[in-house]
Amino acid sequence: MYDERGRVLRVPGVPVAIAALFTVMTIFSGFFFTLALHLQDGLGYSPLRAGLTFAPAAAPFALVSLNWRRLPARSHSVVIVAGFILFAAAMAGLAALLRDGGTGGAGVYLIGGLSGAGMAAAFSPLMTRVLLRVPVELAADATGVVVTVNQLGLLVGVATFGTLYLNLAGRLPGSATLDTFRHVSAHAEATTFLVLAGLGAVGIILALVHIIERHGATT
Repeated sequence: MYDERGRVLRVPGVPVAIAALFTVMTIFSGFFFTLALHLQDGLGYSPLRAGLTFAPAAAPFALVSLNWRRLPARSHSVVIVAGFILFAAAMAGLAALLRDGGTGGAGVYLIGGLSGAGMAAAFSPLMTRVLLRVPVELAADATGVVVTVNQLGLLVGVATFGTLYLNLAGRLPGSATLDTFRHVSAHAEATTFLVLAGLGAVGIILALVHIIERHGATT
């Protein structure tokens, strides 16, 4: 089994695509986890209101995931790169909106929608390209590798960026200290989002390397 999965990782373009998938999932989980902490503990939102704040990200994610294949095949590589660019820009935008301790107003929902579209544009084509590149006899092993990488990315994102946010924010507040903690949390969240934007830039590089490798393998 190990040898079969090793063969999957030797397919041209697949290792870098796997690394890019890992990056997407790490950003995805780090973004949602730390923003949920800031919304509830920093801004005092109820769980329902905090959850609904993420709704604008869900709709574009679904829309892009279901329709990206309608685009010409030659543009699919561009979609991946554009997804990482959009998501990195969204993280930087949220950092700017939330750093003063405010709610960010309608801008949070707009940028949240852009982040959802960016995640889908990066994730869905990458997943498809990984699975299409491997030989049929390795399909089951390739699926296992992808699922493992996705789950690992989710865990690493929560652990890494949750730790970053909590180290910067310090102890979570009680209701009596919420006003003071709001600004501390905002600074911690803005810093975390800037690091997420940097990781998005790494995703852009990985996507470009994957495209170059795949082009080289087909010429």
